Amino acid sequence: MLSLPYFLIALYLGGSAFWDGEIARGFAIIGASYLALGAGISVRSLFKKRFNPDFDARKQVPVMVILAVLMLAASLALMHYFQVTLGPINGMIFALIGVVIGLFSEMSADAKGEDDAAAKE
Repeated sequence: MLSLPYFLIALYLGGSAFWDGEIARGFAIIGASYLALGAGISVRSLFKKRFNPDFDARKQVPVMVILAVLMLAASLALMHYFQVTLGPINGMIFALIGVVIGLFSEMSADAKGEDDAAAKE
């Protein structure tokens, strides 16, 4: 439930940067927030062992770990490079908040899978 407000805050802050003429900073805020949420969601998928059934899970784990690390690194790098501060919060802290929100957010497919498992029992 927190992922939508987080991303709306990122869109507002990025849009404010666009309005002020700081195009690169606006893209950095929006892109880094999206990447941070994606990294958190990828790590959650790893913990819940939600893999594509068409492929071998042992081959998917390293790829998912590498992608999650790269998304997190890119998010932190964008916030650091553009020296983003969002009020009293450092931009890198804002990106880490996005990772935590992505880690604990539930998608509709996740909630449906849990309900199906409970119904089978």
